[in-house]
Amino acid sequence: SANTSRERTSSHNNLNSSLNANRVTERWKTNLRLEGYYSDQTFDIDGDRVTSVRRDFGSSALQVRSINDHWSIGARAGASSSTYLNQRLSASFAPALEYDVYPYEESTRRQLRVQYSAGVRHYQYNDTTVYFKTQETRPTESLNLAFEQKQTWGSLDARVNGYHFLDDLGKSRLTFSGGASVRVVQGLSVNFSGNYSIIHD
Repeated sequence: SANTSRERTSSHNNLNSSLNANRVTERWKTNLRLEGYYSDQTFDIDGDRVTSVRRDFGSSALQVRSINDHWSIGARAGASSSTYLNQRLSASFAPALEYDVYPYEESTRRQLRVQYSAGVRHYQYNDTTVYFKTQETRPTESLNLAFEQKQTWGSLDARVNGYHFLDDLGKSRLTFSGGASVRVVQGLSVNFSGNYSIIHD
């Protein structure tokens, strides 16, 4: 998606893109994601031109192998950069253990998953942080809850994701997100989505 706007003393450009690939079988689950965001704003203030630019890029991969109908084990990895978050590079890797209330043979229709992972995150910053860091590597653990359901009338999706640093439990993040797609008539659906984050990291 993209949009642009122009006025006599200001301009704004925005570009947002994402690519997701998911494959789930009775034995394996693979999730790949790429996304990018670019935004620039220019203002003329008392004859001076001021420009603000934001660039965010991210990627992640999840590979999970089922042990039986409900348990699976795997790993997740990710890399991102963000001028907004002062991160030149953020890279993570963590083994993961997952339990699905429903059998994996039903995963294309419904899932209720609990996933625990523990690993490391490495950060390289564009500028010195408020904690006087230019780079650091931190041990982390996370717990993710996810519900997905697909029916003839549409679909539901709800997630709760939380993590903290193992060497500083006070540095944490908790995110709630959800969405629904309701089929009104054939060929026409109405979509709803939202998210909320509590950030202390």
